[in-house]
Amino acid sequence: DGSGNLEDLDLTGQSLHGTIPTWIGGLTALTDDFKLDQNTITGALPTELGMLTSITANLLLASNAITGTIPSELGMVEALVSGFTLNDNRIGGSVPSELGELGDTLTHTFQLGSNNLTDALPTELGGLTQLVSSFTAGSNRVGGRVPTELGRLSLLTELFDLHANRLSKETPTELGQLSALQ
Repeated sequence: DGSGNLEDLDLTGQSLHGTIPTWIGGLTALTDDFKLDQNTITGALPTELGMLTSITANLLLASNAITGTIPSELGMVEALVSGFTLNDNRIGGSVPSELGELGDTLTHTFQLGSNNLTDALPTELGGLTQLVSSFTAGSNRVGGRVPTELGRLSLLTELFDLHANRLSKETPTELGQLSALQ
């Protein structure tokens, strides 16, 4: 932008390896994308990623070898409009309820599939009501009931995926509100 500030970080598919450094949270001038997907990033997600509150397009960390848990601080990246992807990693633990706070602006993709996530999905994910493309949390070890609040994702048109988990066999009738899925 001429000011010397980095507004977009797209390192998709660059064969990067190692961990995400904590200083990454200091890149507060990022206003567009933070993309490290399709690399061989390892280690846990630093809580400092939550400091990237000005990112308005994508936070993409899919298809790596990330371990640890999802920091609740990622829910503070509330300006995201397009994509939030952590799928195809080795992330474990619970899905933080704070991720539901992405719902006011996130309109395209929310993907947590193919990890080692456990426990029940938080009801707050029903706050992702602006999603129009995909919501995935399949191929994990998520248990319990499917939150009825996920029926509020009624704008979804492409994919709603919870397959290959440890969810109860009961399907909430509220999922019938996902009538735009093709």
